[in-house]
Amino acid sequence: MNENENSLKSYEILGLNIKLKPDDNDSNVSPDKVVEIIRTKSNEILKKAPSLNKTEVILLVALELAKDNLALENNFKNSIEFAQATTKDILSKIDQASELRIN
Repeated sequence: MNENENSLKSYEILGLNIKLKPDDNDSNVSPDKVVEIIRTKSNEILKKAPSLNKTEVILLVALELAKDNLALENNFKNSIEFAQATTKDILSKIDQASELRIN
């Protein structure tokens, strides 16, 4: 077994076996957490629609996660834009106050 095979961990999701390797670049996102999210969302969907097959469930999970990701990206972008606008406004007020003190 090589080093890559040793770092793989096996998981089961909806009866499917997968192997995941921890992301060396992001220690805050472990395969355990990712799999738990997928399992939780899969179970929620299956409770609402038990007649769905595995492919349909996984597709709905993927769509839900993509929607959540887009919402987070939009919120982050809006927060950055708000912070930039606020910073610009504050700097403008500081400049105005500085001009008043000089005059």
